[in-house]
Amino acid sequence: MFPMLRTVLISLSTSLLLGCQPMHKGETNPVAEPVSSSVLAGSDWSIQAIAGRPVMASTSLSIHFEPQGKLSGFAGCNRFMGRYELSGTKLTIGPLATTRKLCAGPAMSQEQLLLLALEEPLEVRHNPSKSGVISLISAENEQTLLVLK
Repeated sequence: MFPMLRTVLISLSTSLLLGCQPMHKGETNPVAEPVSSSVLAGSDWSIQAIAGRPVMASTSLSIHFEPQGKLSGFAGCNRFMGRYELSGTKLTIGPLATTRKLCAGPAMSQEQLLLLALEEPLEVRHNPSKSGVISLISAENEQTLLVLK
């Protein structure tokens, strides 16, 4: 398949998957509460779920928020880095830069979902009943895009 066509097909399929993920039955988004910048600044998080789906068992996805508004992480195949800004519950990330390794299909698809989710306008929420877990919710459609622990 032509490289450009493959990229377009991957982008379209991941966009459709990201936009069409319903929350699990009974799942509700926790109430938005202002999150102290100290919750993110200088912290490391493991990415547990993307768009309502658990991360593949064979991968370990992570994100690190530096105090100076920089972030970095591992998306399953490639490393990413960029900037972030947290204002109350609103989290803005980007632009992001990534390394350019190519991985097997499922890992690459999961990575694309993660990178697309990070480009969304996000709202940070935490659920007091799930200590040490935060959710990154789409500010546009209220869907949980990422679960961090």
